[in-house]
Amino acid sequence: MPRLSVNYRERHIAESPLFSPTQLAPTLWSRATDALETAVERAKRLEDIAEDLEGVLYLFVSAGFIIGSVFFLPSVEESFEGTDIGEVLFTVCSVILLFINLNDLYEVWKSAAIAKKSKRASQIQTTAATTANNDGQPSFDPNFHHHSERHSVRYEVLAGLMYVSGSSLFAIGSVVFIYNGPVGGWMFVIGS
Repeated sequence: MPRLSVNYRERHIAESPLFSPTQLAPTLWSRATDALETAVERAKRLEDIAEDLEGVLYLFVSAGFIIGSVFFLPSVEESFEGTDIGEVLFTVCSVILLFINLNDLYEVWKSAAIAKKSKRASQIQTTAATTANNDGQPSFDPNFHHHSERHSVRYEVLAGLMYVSGSSLFAIGSVVFIYNGPVGGWMFVIGS
């Protein structure tokens, strides 16, 4: 094969329809956007799976609390004298519930941070639109967040913190109840 000069190769690549910069850039761009969309779809599917798993865990925890409560009935407690099945079920279920509530708090915290970033971006766009307008009036911004949304995010974070606090007291009360019934019982009541 004859040795080609650099100029001939460059000219050949530039004239080739496969390597034309006007065709190559859109192809690369579409591949990159397709890969990004695929990654976003995968992340959304993982979030959906995690949400479903959380719901199933919540059902099992609720069933565990019911079964554990049955073991506290006097007739059942007499049948299983010397075992702490009810206490162990309550302890395991309360720890799982604590992890579920911690995950919920993390999700609320993350969405609040995203909403805050989105609001900042919206304010920057609104400022740019106001200065671009000749009449000085802000143009319509579809990303504008009303004040009530800010308060609802605060309430969601507060509710998440309350759930985690209650679950923590409930989990600690489960362990304390095994050794000191009245103190653990009050922790149950306050935690729930």
